[in-house]
Amino acid sequence: MKTTTQIHPLNPNLLPITFDVGQDSLYAYTELPLAKLGKTLTHRQLCGPWLVLRETHAYYDSLDAQNVALRCQIHRVLTQLFCEFSFKKDFLFGSPAIPHLVQELGLNPYRIVAVGQAAFFGRMKKHGVRLRTLERLWREAQLSSLQQLEPAYSDLLELQLRQLFEDFWRCHQRLEAAAQHMIGLLRELQACGQLRLQARQGVINELLLARILAQTGPLEDFRSWAQLLRYGGMNLCERQSGTMTGRRRISKKGRSLLRKVLGQAVLPRVRKTDLYGPYYHGKKATGMVGQKAMMAVARKFLKLLWGWNRSAQGFATGRVFCCQSQFPSTAQSGARAA
Repeated sequence: MKTTTQIHPLNPNLLPITFDVGQDSLYAYTELPLAKLGKTLTHRQLCGPWLVLRETHAYYDSLDAQNVALRCQIHRVLTQLFCEFSFKKDFLFGSPAIPHLVQELGLNPYRIVAVGQAAFFGRMKKHGVRLRTLERLWREAQLSSLQQLEPAYSDLLELQLRQLFEDFWRCHQRLEAAAQHMIGLLRELQACGQLRLQARQGVINELLLARILAQTGPLEDFRSWAQLLRYGGMNLCERQSGTMTGRRRISKKGRSLLRKVLGQAVLPRVRKTDLYGPYYHGKKATGMVGQKAMMAVARKFLKLLWGWNRSAQGFATGRVFCCQSQFPSTAQSGARAA
């Protein structure tokens, strides 16, 4: 490779430096002292199942964002067409009755009222919809039909609603397929010995574990949990300038998607009776805001995953908030070894 020697472009008093042709000389002067101090970055290039897992998770996250956007659009159109619809989102997006309502009547209150109560009940009962649900839908359709919308406008809203639901169901199917693919890749890594972690009820399920590992890659690549926190942008830092010292915050210089998934993973674990409940509510009792306390839990959970993988042992709840010397099993095993 051809090299050249040049004087520093901003300070001619510095000694000349030799670098590869095409490299910025200013960067060369900056990088050389850092390299001598060992402050270098390693380019991690995933391969095999790890690469496929990360790319699948990126696709999964884009589908999830699209899913949320479609839900919002469906709700916006539905409030204009079916203004008295009072069912919760679990019914709207999860009930088996909704696809039949959309396909047969467009979830249009004017169309529901037009077919008559007996015909409406007869159609929906074929699909196993409960009588109480039908009575409530009929009552709300009658009230919504009192809103005098232009027929052309209501037809347009119905068409938009049908198309949005079709897009939502298609997106949901792709989301489920991507989730199953990630779980399959996780099991493949476990079967071939490249991964020691196992999903455990009350700690983390297979999907969330696969999503976290898709962002971290092999945990063996990290020499310490501090290095792993830095990779996720969750290391603490503070800004200083002269006599000014800023507040300690997370750096947010790492993988933002890892921080997002960790937040979703620890959210069910901060109930008062759950794994991190006492720790989380203890932080809040000292005056820490909820978002900051959640980040503290996420940091602790990532450290737990790193240590759990390193130990190659089963998960022990009593070990989570206990150092190695205080934990009975590790202390006893260490005494026997001595």
